[in-house]
Amino acid sequence: MALRREGVIDGRQDGIADAERNPLAQHVVDYLEHCRGKRLGVHTVECKERHLRWLMRQPGATRLSYLKLETVERALASFRAEGSAARTVNRRRETFRAFGNWCRKTSRLNSHPLDLLSKIHEHRDRRRLDGRFRMLG
Repeated sequence: MALRREGVIDGRQDGIADAERNPLAQHVVDYLEHCRGKRLGVHTVECKERHLRWLMRQPGATRLSYLKLETVERALASFRAEGSAARTVNRRRETFRAFGNWCRKTSRLNSHPLDLLSKIHEHRDRRRLDGRFRMLG
């Protein structure tokens, strides 16, 4: 305690180190509880949960330190390469950015690495036109 008062130990950095020791899954549970507490719609929370569970299934995604721009970009590129529409990828991107922002605000991350995730231009990949599906490539 005295070391914190004297500025030898930064309380925020200490909290971030504690957060890193917890599994990513626990942070996701806490975030979803936060979303429910904000009274987000059931469907919205379910989508966020599905997106974050997908992210946790990526190789190495066990701790908050996985949330680096390059690793999440790679995961989303792989998802896109499997045939997902730009809008679908962008929705996951927004969930990941919101989660990263919450982690920063709650002192679980020092910075928000996913804030720079690029958005895919949806108008170049429209799958539905006037209620009908358009064939791609």
